[in-house]
Amino acid sequence: RVRRQQGLARLAHLIGSAPSARVPAAALTARIDLWPHQLEPLLAARCGQRRILIADEVGLGKTIQAGLILADLLHRHPAARVLVLAPASLRRQWSDELRDRFAIHTCPADVTFGDVFHRHERRPWQGPGVWLASVDYLKQPHVFDGLPLVTWDLVVIDEAHQATGRSDRHELCDELGRRTRRLVLLSATPHDGDTTRFARLLRMGALPYTADTLRIYRRTRTDVRLAHGRVTRWWKVRMSADLTRVLDALRTFETVLLGRVKPGRHDTALLLLSVLRKRALSTMEAFERSLTRRLEWLDVTSFDTQLDWLQPTFDFGSDDLDDEERVALAADLGVPRALERTWLRRLRALAAGARRDEPKLAWLRVVARRTSEPFVVFTEFRHSIEALERTLSGIRTLAVVHGGLPAQHRQRELDRFLTGEASVLVASDVCSQGLNLQARARWVIHLELPWNPARLEQRIGRLDRLGQQRRVHATLLLCDHAAERGLLASLARRTLTARAAVGRGALDDLAPPPHLAVAAALIEGTPLPTTTAAAAAAAANIAPCVEYQRTARALARVVATRRALRHRWRAPRHGEGRPVSAPACADIVAGAARVLVIAVPLVDGAGDVVERRLVAGTAGPAAVDAGATSAVATLAALADHSVRARIRRIRRLRASTARHQLAAERALAFHLHALRYPEEAQLGLFSQRQARAFAIARAEAALGAAEAAARMKLEEDRCHIDAGPAALTWIGSRR
Repeated sequence: RVRRQQGLARLAHLIGSAPSARVPAAALTARIDLWPHQLEPLLAARCGQRRILIADEVGLGKTIQAGLILADLLHRHPAARVLVLAPASLRRQWSDELRDRFAIHTCPADVTFGDVFHRHERRPWQGPGVWLASVDYLKQPHVFDGLPLVTWDLVVIDEAHQATGRSDRHELCDELGRRTRRLVLLSATPHDGDTTRFARLLRMGALPYTADTLRIYRRTRTDVRLAHGRVTRWWKVRMSADLTRVLDALRTFETVLLGRVKPGRHDTALLLLSVLRKRALSTMEAFERSLTRRLEWLDVTSFDTQLDWLQPTFDFGSDDLDDEERVALAADLGVPRALERTWLRRLRALAAGARRDEPKLAWLRVVARRTSEPFVVFTEFRHSIEALERTLSGIRTLAVVHGGLPAQHRQRELDRFLTGEASVLVASDVCSQGLNLQARARWVIHLELPWNPARLEQRIGRLDRLGQQRRVHATLLLCDHAAERGLLASLARRTLTARAAVGRGALDDLAPPPHLAVAAALIEGTPLPTTTAAAAAAAANIAPCVEYQRTARALARVVATRRALRHRWRAPRHGEGRPVSAPACADIVAGAARVLVIAVPLVDGAGDVVERRLVAGTAGPAAVDAGATSAVATLAALADHSVRARIRRIRRLRASTARHQLAAERALAFHLHALRYPEEAQLGLFSQRQARAFAIARAEAALGAAEAAARMKLEEDRCHIDAGPAALTWIGSRR
């Protein structure tokens, strides 16, 4: 017997907290502002969809949607085994998001966590939990071969478009995708202009059964009815005479080099010239560094000479040189070395003269003095960051982040900017993915126009995302020269203005042209390729999924209502509880002396509570005095009718989901059995080692087949829903 206000609060909390087959518990308890579109992938996963691609526009909460799927899985199966693959620079971000928003603690597995495996059993990958690693770490043969041949419950791959080339990354992600019950791919730029890479993304992790299709979710701010609130400014900096001479001489060198290149080396020459052109449009320091590297290679006379920049590094987030640029700077083009060396030395001398007065750096210097607004400066090149440091360090407090810094150092610099210790963040594209900067700044400046215009949206998306309370401003600096103001500006404008079309299935509309095509168009003046018929057909066949839109909107309203009901009763640290007002339940108990609630758990064949069905009624003072026997009997009859109808409904839903899951389990079991089961062995004459290994492998394959059969039996049992023992709760007023 409690006061009326406390009774209302307890009743509201009871209703809001009741488990439901329809309402995911993860959506109720997560510390997030829930949007309806974020529930659609979760609904698809709960209905048995195995492969999901979340390709929303930057800033719409792809990490939140993956976290909801992960949290819902762990709520229903606490012993699940989950693997999250993210770029090395985003591991900390993922760990913090899962811990702060979903109370999920991850187990990091990477080279920076040397003793992580010593804190687990001998076979750490076998245990339950959420493992967090980078693709570049797991792709190493000695690491990947150490993964056990077991089925994961969920694999999440962030920035999945980075694993679509012909590389170890793709082989790793594709194979892991075939070893998991659920695969969630995240990418804001699924189509990078290469239809072959895009096709690999669509096939990633596919198993050979009919229902294993990829469900694609692609929403824009327009689709989710979120105001754009962005101002984009194009700022043409006035060219200095020295910089004009550099760019004019570079264009002449491009013509000379392409005219003398050896047959079959044309594409390599274009790649080398694109490296030089991109850095010349950024800063003279980056341009000079590339010229010096090319001259160092031309001056090498012995194969024994080792150049430091030719050696790939182990810092997986490095952004100094990628593999293609490293190959281009050390490529033999068949051009006389004396001729090329003369041109490169001339260009380097002109660049040294132009460093005294670079218009983009001068503009940034003026802006930094005139305003105290915090802002972010993005550039593609590490050596341009060094020039920016010298330019702005005496005017503003800087935080500097690039891929050459250790992960801990990068995080310290980001924390300095987010806490207000630094007012300007100077960053390379290592910061253009996954980071949340909307709470600190609203102004982003691009030092140069990237040749892949999709990077513009990724950069601006660090600030223009859910949670940004102010209008975002983006400033794009470009030289008033034909080298940058023509094609590159056109590509950037098309990307920034065509976002609304993507949500309607036109993924190819925003696909940037291939890098070599851009290089040929800029350097040789050839037209850019148009969309091919095959690409158009592919875009038409992968229309984003809209099946769960109405269900997600309705579920979002239910979740909001339940959250409000749950918060009516707040339990303090000590004591029974502390009530708050609960007007939503006031009509139920108006004029009643007692509230009766019958709670009936609906239990599946595995013993898990699927739902707790609540039926409430009221009893007046006379019924209270008589023991409320008749009221309870009437309520029990209503509960029996409600429960039977609900069981039939849940059984139909479970049967549909089970068909998909059983098909996936059979395909997974067949794939893993083929990997485990050795067909033959090469036996030794004097050693039984091979024979023992052969017997162990066959025994493990048999054990895996038994586990798969048990799992399929479990999925079938979960379709059998029945009522458990009912519980009666009554709340009586002290009146």
